[in-house]
Amino acid sequence: MKLNPTLGLTFLLLILMLVAGAVSTWWGYMLGYEALKSVTQPDVNPAQQLAEDEENDDQQEGFTIVDEQEILVKVKGYIQGASSDKSATEENENQARKDIFPLAIQDNGVTLQVVKTSNDGESLLLNVSLKNEGEEPVEFLYSLLEIKDENSRTLSGITDGLPPELPANGESFSGTIRIPLALLNDAKQISLTLPDYPQQQVKLKIAAIPVVR
Repeated sequence: MKLNPTLGLTFLLLILMLVAGAVSTWWGYMLGYEALKSVTQPDVNPAQQLAEDEENDDQQEGFTIVDEQEILVKVKGYIQGASSDKSATEENENQARKDIFPLAIQDNGVTLQVVKTSNDGESLLLNVSLKNEGEEPVEFLYSLLEIKDENSRTLSGITDGLPPELPANGESFSGTIRIPLALLNDAKQISLTLPDYPQQQVKLKIAAIPVVR
């Protein structure tokens, strides 16, 4: 009997498939077996679980519930303390500003003095005085008054009460210089420079005048 080649090839392929399936099954079983070697059954002992629960309860008893009112009192105290510190700092700064006055400069017998500074909410006010202890009267043109901050920015101001001519009799004349706060921005100090006019023989300059906010 002659064997059909096609039929023989079919049987051969079938046998190879069966062998491959058996090998794959065996290989998968071995891999699973090796993987489960390190796996142990969970401990479900009721007595041990009860002991662990009691231990957790003991640990939780260490927490203390803080009263809400106590927290609010502490927060309020902290805020008040911070506010007090800030107020004290501001008072010290204001006192330090006051302690440096009056500021004065003299040139050729003419004295310019900044008595104090204040703030009216819109402008920085400088209370100033002028006196002439020289031998001749001195004239001033207050549009020549130069005002600058510590960054050399030029500011504008309005003078009030100062005489255009300062007699040579030692009399003190008081007035104010008003500088809008909007022009000062974040300036902390300003300087004043006032020359006489027209001779330009007197030049009065006062620096480091603190700005009051």
